[in-house]
Amino acid sequence: MPIGRAFYWVVLHRMEFTGEQKTKSHYYEGSVDDGTKHVHYEGFIEKYKDQMKDEFILGYVVHLVADDVWMKDIYFKKELKNRIVADPSVLEKWHADFRKLNGMLVNQFDCAGIEQQLASADLPDTLIEEIEINNLREFTKETLGDFQSTKTFSGKDLKVYSVEEIIGYIKSAAEQAIRVYRSLGVQESRRGGRIGH
Repeated sequence: MPIGRAFYWVVLHRMEFTGEQKTKSHYYEGSVDDGTKHVHYEGFIEKYKDQMKDEFILGYVVHLVADDVWMKDIYFKKELKNRIVADPSVLEKWHADFRKLNGMLVNQFDCAGIEQQLASADLPDTLIEEIEINNLREFTKETLGDFQSTKTFSGKDLKVYSVEEIIGYIKSAAEQAIRVYRSLGVQESRRGGRIGH
């Protein structure tokens, strides 16, 4: 799967983890309280450097880069932690916005081919130590559900985000992911058949 399409695929991720699992799987460092929390994707790259030609591993790098951009450009700038503490319903509104946005993003970024690839894909040969296979199966099932969302909505339906804000985030995260990808010196392949390919 080309890097651009891999990026849009991972942007749609919705895996649910416990706090400890997410810290480990997302290479979080720092603290939300003092605004230093970030995704140390360089640590993942170092750990899996011998497997960087594997497209599942590369897709996970893209996912981590996208999450790091999210922390910096959305989470901290919108003061989401403070907003959730002040009003716990913000968390449900946040997730509801994602559900509304997923269908729109699938159409906007022409991800229909990814649905077919994901539906017919086998689980990867290379599994990341920090990801449990059952979480990956559930992620695949939930992501396929995103492609079934045909309900149209107005940007006015969003409670936490705006469409422009999310499109801006996607563009920034894609640019950063491409920079990181190019820095790895990995040649793009066109193989298929496994999740991440």
